[in-house]
Amino acid sequence: MDNDDLIKETNLIPISHLAFSIPLILANIFSCVPLEKYIVPCCLVSRWWNQLATERLWYRFQGLKNDTKTGSFAKFLKILQQSHLYFEDPIKYVDKRSIHNYGTYVKILDLEKLKINQEILLDTLDCCPRIEQLIIGGHREYRVLNSEQMNNIAKRLPELRLFKFNEIEINETSALGAIAENCLLLEELILKRDILCDGKVLLEITKNCKRLIKLDIQEKYYEDEIMLPCLSNCPNLTFLRIHQCIAISELLLLSIYKSCPKLTNVTITNVSEITTEFVIETFKHFKAKTLIIQNTERSLESEVQADGQSITVCLYDGDLGRIINYFRSNDDDEYVEYKMSNNKEQHILKELTLIDFPLNKTILGIICDVINQLSKLELSGIEKQKLSKSDVLEVIPKLKNLRHFSIRFSHPPEPLLEEDRNQLFQKCSQLESI
Repeated sequence: MDNDDLIKETNLIPISHLAFSIPLILANIFSCVPLEKYIVPCCLVSRWWNQLATERLWYRFQGLKNDTKTGSFAKFLKILQQSHLYFEDPIKYVDKRSIHNYGTYVKILDLEKLKINQEILLDTLDCCPRIEQLIIGGHREYRVLNSEQMNNIAKRLPELRLFKFNEIEINETSALGAIAENCLLLEELILKRDILCDGKVLLEITKNCKRLIKLDIQEKYYEDEIMLPCLSNCPNLTFLRIHQCIAISELLLLSIYKSCPKLTNVTITNVSEITTEFVIETFKHFKAKTLIIQNTERSLESEVQADGQSITVCLYDGDLGRIINYFRSNDDDEYVEYKMSNNKEQHILKELTLIDFPLNKTILGIICDVINQLSKLELSGIEKQKLSKSDVLEVIPKLKNLRHFSIRFSHPPEPLLEEDRNQLFQKCSQLESI
């Protein structure tokens, strides 16, 4: 089988099989079956092996929603325990006739829908030493996890990449210290409101877990002296979310992209220290082609959401002039020379949406002059007293590359009439939709 055939075959594997590791199945088979060296490269995983090691377990495990009627999880755990005991003492359990330690194939363990107690959970983890993702829900017996329970779980998960605790509370601020001690391969850390974590514990996690690529912190009172070193410990972060952490400062926000240069997705919400300066730093980092900015009346409503494609901003008391100036176009030779002298890469914006900004003819004219390569412009929440339809008809034709234009008057509301649309189409022949 050549590489193309192998890739094609891999793409046909049902999604359910992704919960198990085929390479681990192969390794286990080859460790128990003596093969000549020249035969090994020719060996393939037959459908029989595939079913034996994945389908049979998965389809029993798939009935978790009706576990109280089917007892599917009990059957699943029994198989895990039997094969686990065989490998611990193959002579004593030789009658089991198993050459598979099924638990070593399980990478994803989703127990959110199950009503199992702490003892059964630990028994399951004992049989599955290579779990990479663990998801558990709020069963009445462990709706609240303490330090001892957390330690018992973490020490059984040396290869854990991600854990999700849904409807579970952790009230002891030191409980997650078990993650820092035992789960050194952790890649994603999600700290919801109900999961308490002391700042020093968070610092220890980011220090020990070098593979962290996702950090999600919600409603925590971490100050700069904790957050700054935490971010410095995570240079490989690609995803960062900070929600309603009111103690952080603008200094921390401005350091995010220096500490984590690989970020591809950033969400900062309900943080009053979001400023125009941080928004511009976000533009510099992502260089997205689409920008949506909304003017908000409360500082705690400020937010920034950015990825490789677009940036959405809710900004309190923002400086629209500075933002426009950052996107000054290539046609301004003097400014281009300034940017080149300061080693600043040109950022060309293609799509712009402005919501609830007090625009007038002068400001709109500056936007059209400075960001003149826009292909899409949307204006919403416009007050007619400050910007009339005649002003729009006069200024918009400056955008020679404009393909899509939208405007919505709010005070008072006034639609664009058919004659207004026709005038715009006549003045802007490149327009496709209004």
